[in-house]
Amino acid sequence: MILATTCDEQPVRSAGSKPSLRCSRRCGPAAVGLTLLVLTATGAPAQQIHLHPAGSFAPDGSPENPFQLVRAGICKATPGGTLVLHPGDYREVMTVPDPNSINQAGVTLTALPGSSAVIGNVEGLARTTLKVLTYNTHLFGPGVAPTFDDGRRAELIGEIVAQTFAEEGLDVVGLTEVWDEDLADVIMQRVGSPEASSFYGDAIDSGSLENSGLLLLSRHPLTNRRQVFYHDESGFLEPLASKGFLEATMTVTRTDGFTGTLGIFLTHTQADQTHDDVDTRALQLRQLSLAIGGYQIRNPTHEIIAMGDFNVDGESSEYQDSLRPSLDVRGLSDAVRHTPCFDATAHATYAARNDLVRIFEGDEPSQRLDYVFYSSGAAFDFLPRRAAIREYTTTPPLCRDIVALTCALTPLDARVHLDGLLLHLSDDLSDHYGLMVEFDAYR
Repeated sequence: MILATTCDEQPVRSAGSKPSLRCSRRCGPAAVGLTLLVLTATGAPAQQIHLHPAGSFAPDGSPENPFQLVRAGICKATPGGTLVLHPGDYREVMTVPDPNSINQAGVTLTALPGSSAVIGNVEGLARTTLKVLTYNTHLFGPGVAPTFDDGRRAELIGEIVAQTFAEEGLDVVGLTEVWDEDLADVIMQRVGSPEASSFYGDAIDSGSLENSGLLLLSRHPLTNRRQVFYHDESGFLEPLASKGFLEATMTVTRTDGFTGTLGIFLTHTQADQTHDDVDTRALQLRQLSLAIGGYQIRNPTHEIIAMGDFNVDGESSEYQDSLRPSLDVRGLSDAVRHTPCFDATAHATYAARNDLVRIFEGDEPSQRLDYVFYSSGAAFDFLPRRAAIREYTTTPPLCRDIVALTCALTPLDARVHLDGLLLHLSDDLSDHYGLMVEFDAYR
């Protein structure tokens, strides 16, 4: 049921512990269903959280960096706060059991002075969900980097991805650091990906020790595929890989009537944090940005997903000074920062507690390095509804010898006592965690 609701009076403010929404009077009949809210301006309160239908790259609620989703603004609100909606349609379905229960914590909704905003105007639009996963696998195979039972991990990762496609309706996954082609084949075989829906990035030339490490798998056909290598690289090990990005077009056609086309970009940029690394990464991000811009010019009715391991900490100055301007100029937003009630600062994809981080790197700070960025509004409204960090693990733990044959000769229940002395154990399937984002799409 769609309820046409007009809230043009000052909402009340009452005490409570959980921010929610409420109008100052009964806004239409009380009924369980989806509520369409039409907001007009009221007074200008002191505390404000701004929202805009277009959102911003990394919202904080300021006028310059507004949230895109009303629910995200509610999650950031404190009792007595006010959500200021800039004019436009907020294509967002919100379940409101009783309009009078809105804002029992004193969170006020109002439109920007002199304007009006509409929430939930989705009648007549086709609606679907789209699920995106990105995951750095650290699968090197034979090579120069540390390995940890890579063949078995590739099998398990392939099984997990296949399960996510089958049981959760995953639409597309971007895997990074699948450096070895044989291990990429293992994953694709486990997933059962047809050639039309899978895309693996090769090496720059025969002199490269590693391929790109990029593997794109989709529920939908991938067309207009191309692999691009980064012009700039630095350090000793980075030039041995074939870093760059994959680009493809993915058209989603649902039985519910929704059809939409997206440009998919998967990348893995320069690693490490020296001055040269940061400068090189900035050049790579500029090259990626130009490619996304070119795609948008050629395909103005396509939305964009850009994902992968960007090797930029989400709480660093580099995020603000380099990553943000590179993608903001293309109209992209950081999905987890817009996801309602998801604290991006508290969810690292490269975490100190991870077994393989401990084994490969020792003491490392937790960082958010893996991202899903998205555009919205070119052809349809594309809004993140939830996000989750996926900590993929296995039981019993995988085992690697420090002293030869220790894993084979030690019973499972006794291995933990030798961890770090004669063998290494890992519950984790990679030194990164996966990032899953679910989007609502309206057209």
